[in-house]
Amino acid sequence: MNVIICDDDSLFIIQFKKMLIDIDVAYDLNINIKIVDSLQKLELFLKTDDSFDIIFLDIDFKNPDLNGIQFISKVSDECTEKWTLFFVTNYPRFVFDSFEAHPENFLVKPLDKERVAEELLKIKHRSDNLKNKKFVCIRDISSSDDEIIAVDCLISIKLKNSAKRLLYIDTNSCKYVVHDRLNHFRDALQNNCFVQISRFAVINIRHVTSFSHNLVRMDNAESLHIARHYKNAFLDKYSEFVVM
Repeated sequence: MNVIICDDDSLFIIQFKKMLIDIDVAYDLNINIKIVDSLQKLELFLKTDDSFDIIFLDIDFKNPDLNGIQFISKVSDECTEKWTLFFVTNYPRFVFDSFEAHPENFLVKPLDKERVAEELLKIKHRSDNLKNKKFVCIRDISSSDDEIIAVDCLISIKLKNSAKRLLYIDTNSCKYVVHDRLNHFRDALQNNCFVQISRFAVINIRHVTSFSHNLVRMDNAESLHIARHYKNAFLDKYSEFVVM
């Protein structure tokens, strides 16, 4: 679990880092921590490293030109499908402004260790529950109830809106729109027959009927683009499936 703390309060950083280490020791979450103390450094880091899973982001920085919420709006089209976001602040009034950024949650300082541990465990369990499972649990944005879907029935997971963390999930019987991250499904389902074919799509190899140079055709008659950067991974996964 790779974590970034972005905050310009040095004392808070020291305290929060110790808290995360204590949580890691208690729950064996294998937490790796990266510290950045400005939005400028965070932006540079986001452009050069995509190995992290979670960002704890302060809202009120000393730089008056941009706060944490505005920063997320600035980078959302490129980055927010890649990680889970927590806003951290001294000011509860920011909670209403933060809704547009669709964070996982909003944490008010001083942080409560049990609350932080609960949030991290929730993320870990959500990922673990998908790995090597025959079923997934999803909730369409139009529903208040979870649905259990067989993994083999999943055809594709596609990014609809990165800023709002909306995904299209196509199955062999229904279509769903859910709040989640594409890389969450990619990472959790990689031990099954799933592979990412572009920044915007993860597919189930079992439902591929044919493919050409840059297109893959699924058994629901949909054709999806294979981006050049992802083509070798697709071919490797397809080869593994064929010889299974």
